[in-house]
Amino acid sequence: MQTRRLGPFDLYPIGLGAMPFSLGDNEKPSEDQAVATVHAALDSGVTFIDTADVYAPSWDAMGHNEKIVARALASYGASVDHVVVGTKGGITRGSGESWGRDGSMKYLRQAVEASLRALDRDVIDLYQWHRPDRWMVYGDVVAHFKTLQDEGKIRAIGISNANVEEIEVAVEVLGPDGLASVQNEFSPRFR
Repeated sequence: MQTRRLGPFDLYPIGLGAMPFSLGDNEKPSEDQAVATVHAALDSGVTFIDTADVYAPSWDAMGHNEKIVARALASYGASVDHVVVGTKGGITRGSGESWGRDGSMKYLRQAVEASLRALDRDVIDLYQWHRPDRWMVYGDVVAHFKTLQDEGKIRAIGISNANVEEIEVAVEVLGPDGLASVQNEFSPRFR
């Protein structure tokens, strides 16, 4: 099987993005259909699943998507030790669907702990900063991720929705091999 390197992981070139299971304008599948989709992806050789704590049908259901992924992995009929789950944090949702960003150490620590519980894991394979918090120094927030990695809560660190300068700052803070991923949108509508 052909693989690609992502940080410390060798992965099948195609991963599964789980966001449509919980968030979006379209009708969402039932949880059983979502679990079946994950199982079908695993049957097809997928070794990477992308999720996020904010992928939820409402503000008071944070972690919904992560729980579906955890349920799917737990109920799969074969070993999933080779499957890498990447999740993201740093976006907040509050009452009335108010969205925000929080890159503080206090918030990120709470978010990582909540994701560990939702994913039913001892360590998060890949934890990505979902969107920059423009009220905080970028390098300081990346350093928070490094602290959580040093504590053994995160195996690999990634960033998302980052520009060139932010990528350079992340590499400077984490070292040349410390940044495992940059997840930016690439589509015909966004170039």
